[in-house]
Amino acid sequence: MDRSAAPLIEDAVERGMAVFNAAPFGGGLLARGSASGATYAYTDAPPELLAWVARVEALCADHGIDLPTAALQFSLRSPLVDSTVVGISSIKRIAQLERMRTTDVPASFWDDLADLGTPPSTITD
Repeated sequence: MDRSAAPLIEDAVERGMAVFNAAPFGGGLLARGSASGATYAYTDAPPELLAWVARVEALCADHGIDLPTAALQFSLRSPLVDSTVVGISSIKRIAQLERMRTTDVPASFWDDLADLGTPPSTITD
């Protein structure tokens, strides 16, 4: 969710460096949702970030997908990300991730997501 490093990532790509996203679910918030009490960046998510995630959840529902699928595919489709790293806690999780990876996300979802604007950053370092 935090996109404040975009200029640094763009510079890395221009230099031919590989970029890995090891947090496609935002530390749990995009895997569990805005009402879950999940943290973001190892701290409580502020209300404005939770409100933004709730709007994304509504978009997902409108387009027939779920939030974790959108989060994973956001990373997988990015021209700035060479590899997306996801932790696996069980064999069952592999099948879930494969379903999320192969779910057809309508192009109109990405347009609507872009219309929401950049999520509020909570990262301060």
